[in-house]
Amino acid sequence: MQEDGFKELPIGFSQALKTGTLPGYHRNPFDRMIAAQAMITGMPVVTSDPEIGGLGAEVLW
Repeated sequence: MQEDGFKELPIGFSQALKTGTLPGYHRNPFDRMIAAQAMITGMPVVTSDPEIGGLGAEVLW
């Protein structure tokens, strides 16, 4: 994936804190972390899962 220009983004304290501010309940805590990471970095999430968009992250699909 690195050959295609993708980068690994570390999960840190700021991402963990952001997950606690997201609205409502989501059954998958990892989706909350992905949404938080996207919101902090200003990057969209490429997914067909509508619940991630409901957390406030920009979604492409």
